[in-house]
Amino acid sequence: MMMTNEPGTIPLERERRLVLAILEEAVRSYQRYAFATNRRGRRLFGETCEWFDAHDDPWIFSFENICHALDLDPDHIREGLERWRREQAPRRPLVTVPVAPGYRLRRAAG
Repeated sequence: MMMTNEPGTIPLERERRLVLAILEEAVRSYQRYAFATNRRGRRLFGETCEWFDAHDDPWIFSFENICHALDLDPDHIREGLERWRREQAPRRPLVTVPVAPGYRLRRAAG
């Protein structure tokens, strides 16, 4: 089924399903890594947050362009993700990061 080609929309149903899949994967990544304690998880969460927080990005697969193609309000999604994170935070166990034993620095001979 062909759709009208309006500015900011993706005209074909297959392409709409693709951008919806991208958005769904980004939400899953946000939720999966929101409380990550390892370096990789924190990095992935940071990258996901950057994607959601970007404004005026001309890239076709930017968060805001995907929202406009799907006729979604990007700010509403951002607020929902932040609300989800605040609600989930009290349910997460406190994670203590082990402190590495103190190291003594030595001067190199020379």
